[in-house]
Amino acid sequence: MVEAEEFGPLGAEQARTALERILFVDDDPEQCELTALVLAELGGFRVEACRGLDEATRAAQDFRPDLLLLDLDLGDASGPEVLAAVRKLPGLDRVPAVFLTGWRSVPSLVQDQALAVLTKPVGPAELCDRLTAAWAEHRNR
Repeated sequence: MVEAEEFGPLGAEQARTALERILFVDDDPEQCELTALVLAELGGFRVEACRGLDEATRAAQDFRPDLLLLDLDLGDASGPEVLAAVRKLPGLDRVPAVFLTGWRSVPSLVQDQALAVLTKPVGPAELCDRLTAAWAEHRNR
């Protein structure tokens, strides 16, 4: 763990506001593994990858993510259902989310629940950049 003073005078604020922990949920095992690897290696994020609602809610309790990255169409639930379940956990009621989807059109109700909705395929660098940008916009609100 990096101590806040290592960042200099603004260290504590920078340490608190940087996007560090992403909980990624996708029911496709290969997509789950590949995306988690990309986020960790290319983006430098700490990533917890899960394949469904139950696994995500259990992981969120211990992992305490800064951001949820959720596939919209999971086998056992939808991305918004996972988001709602995680937000019921103590201390995670305001955790932001970004949805990933193969759909070309997403209902506005879903869009309103997320910082962003990304349409697959999303390249590795673009994914990291878009998540960082969505997080920065969220922190500046």
